[in-house]
Amino acid sequence: MWQPSGRDLNQEQLQFLLAYWKNLGDEEGRVSADEIDPLNMWPALGFVILVDVVDDGADFRIRVYGSAIAQSVDVDVTGKLISQTPWQGVVMDFFYAVYRAVLIRPEPLYTEHEPPAEVGVKLWHRLMLPLVDGEGKVCRVLVGNVPGEWRKPVKDDAG
Repeated sequence: MWQPSGRDLNQEQLQFLLAYWKNLGDEEGRVSADEIDPLNMWPALGFVILVDVVDDGADFRIRVYGSAIAQSVDVDVTGKLISQTPWQGVVMDFFYAVYRAVLIRPEPLYTEHEPPAEVGVKLWHRLMLPLVDGEGKVCRVLVGNVPGEWRKPVKDDAG
């Protein structure tokens, strides 16, 4: 969903992030990456991901990976490129698609996606908020990523 309102989001952390982002916006609604202060995001901090745009969207580097998210999936990918994360196939394609969509259409985007069966979360609620550089180009994405219901993970044959 493009341009969600706070009423469209059922997770308090995502509602907070959207309001925080909107309050930082200039007259055209753009938010500078330099204005983001983690100390001001404390109500949602464990659910925050900051993603840097690499080579105009050829890849994306995970600058910050929230502790609550890392605990949920039992992996911390801080500092890694998306191409270096353990998620492959359709999940990686999804990540590239939504981040690139925010580059093309620099507006808030809300998604829900079901991870692979080996992840103990049935559904992820994700809000992507574009951040711009001094030239107004999206250089980073502020993401809120909140897990939905839990499930027993299904181990694959290798695990």
